[in-house]
Amino acid sequence: MCVNYDTAMCDLAAELGGVDGWECTNNIPTTGSVCAGSTSYWTGVICDSSANVVAISKCCSSLSGTLSSSLGLLPSLTSLSIYDNQLQGAIPSVIGLLTSLNYLGLQKNKLTGEIPSAIGNMMSLKYLYLQGNQLSGSIPSSVGQLMSLSNFDLNGNQLQGTIPTSLANLTSLYEMVLSYNALTSSIPSGLGNMIFLKYLYLQGNLLFGSMPSSIGQLVSLRDLKLYRNKLTRTIPTSIGLLSSLQSLYLRDNHLTGTVPTQLCLLTKLSTIQIYQNNLFGCSSDCSFGDIAYCIRTGNTFYLIKLLQILMLEFKHLNI
Repeated sequence: MCVNYDTAMCDLAAELGGVDGWECTNNIPTTGSVCAGSTSYWTGVICDSSANVVAISKCCSSLSGTLSSSLGLLPSLTSLSIYDNQLQGAIPSVIGLLTSLNYLGLQKNKLTGEIPSAIGNMMSLKYLYLQGNQLSGSIPSSVGQLMSLSNFDLNGNQLQGTIPTSLANLTSLYEMVLSYNALTSSIPSGLGNMIFLKYLYLQGNLLFGSMPSSIGQLVSLRDLKLYRNKLTRTIPTSIGLLSSLQSLYLRDNHLTGTVPTQLCLLTKLSTIQIYQNNLFGCSSDCSFGDIAYCIRTGNTFYLIKLLQILMLEFKHLNI
């Protein structure tokens, strides 16, 4: 089937509410065409040598329309970036037809509705940025099919339900940000499969249950933020295996027991917040080289590195 890409782009421009530099008359570009070989006549559009639209970038342009279903008629698209605008409405399910897309950036808009399950068909996708919208419903389990995904950000939406266990399949992830939603589940133990993950942000949800011991398998992890949830039970001793960890935020949960001695093994750790829990002290005093953890002074336990108190909030331990 022959597809008129110019018509599809004119439809897209119209539904976005009008785009500067994208002009059409009777659904025909006023420039005659959008692409002439690799030359693009529209700002923010990149074409290949076959006159296919391969990239669209429109940031910070106060666009207030919707995303057209005509997006599905641009099969050569590898990058779609329309962020920091005021787009409304839902993400059309036809976006799943963009199987060559490796970058999808729709963050910082006013998009509503559910994330379409068809997004799982976008097998080339490496970067998925949907943060800062008003998306609702659950995270589709089909996201677990995006085996090439590196960066995944859903921060600051209205998502509910569970963290899909299928996300354990995303073993190439570098960053996963699901913070500040209303997710209600335990943390899947399968997340320990993400051995290349450096940033895991799950704070500001309603997550419950224990921290899985498999978290110790995240050997590349630098930042772990689980604060402002409803996590219970003890901090797993496997946390001492996170040799690359630099920041650890566990405050404002319902964690119990003692602070594990294994924290002293984290020689790169520079920031820790574990206050506002039900912890009652350290399992023992602990030192490792020039680093000492869980030093008791009177009825207060401090975390000390190179004899400097890093986080005075530690004094909030219930002891």
